[in-house]
Amino acid sequence: MDATEADSIREELHSLYTKLRQNKALRPTSHGLTALVIDGHESHSTYLRHCDGCCERRVKRGRAWVTQYYHRQVSAMLLTRPFPIWLDIEPLKPGDDELTAAKRLLERMLRTYPRAFDIVLGDALYSDAKIYALLRRHGKDVLTVLKANQRGLLQDAQALLEEAEPVVYETDKSWLEIREVGNFTEVWPELDHPLRVIRSREGRSVKRQLEGQPEELLSEWLWVSTATAQRAHTEALVA
Repeated sequence: MDATEADSIREELHSLYTKLRQNKALRPTSHGLTALVIDGHESHSTYLRHCDGCCERRVKRGRAWVTQYYHRQVSAMLLTRPFPIWLDIEPLKPGDDELTAAKRLLERMLRTYPRAFDIVLGDALYSDAKIYALLRRHGKDVLTVLKANQRGLLQDAQALLEEAEPVVYETDKSWLEIREVGNFTEVWPELDHPLRVIRSREGRSVKRQLEGQPEELLSEWLWVSTATAQRAHTEALVA
């Protein structure tokens, strides 16, 4: 692995993507938006061997605190149809946090694939002003999970969502309730763009194999996005 040239792999992936686009093998989505997903992944950790590229952390084993060495990277996957394409990764360097590596990755993606995606998806860690501002400067929208790491926005949105008119979709075995509030301005000084917050509550009926009785599974999600209603309707963002 140490002898592998990462840039040569990146070049081959870019060549593969280009050929697929030229041959029209990648179909557009039903809502017209192509999404790039970014996420952090830890490949391995150890207490024994390490290299110059290892990150370090102190962990407790029994009664003692010891140094653990690990490798973690941020990956970028394009959600294309009929299959997603993994395009690039960026490793965390010693002393990095995940957002620092993600910023390097996104800057390279914006240079290499400037027209490949419309919107970037991420978990709550990426609900970050610097990530949002970087992508908006390049004309890209963002959709990330909203949690307590953005407490002020979360509290304001939750209060307004209760007053928002719900849109409900039902099938034989599931239901979906969507509420949305928009035009959050001056949330982050770095970002001169309004934000939308969307909440979806979902329920579906399953039959447990052991008892044979139906059970309803419930889930709730909150997202924040820069995409305007003209750019992406609510159902598209939930999808």
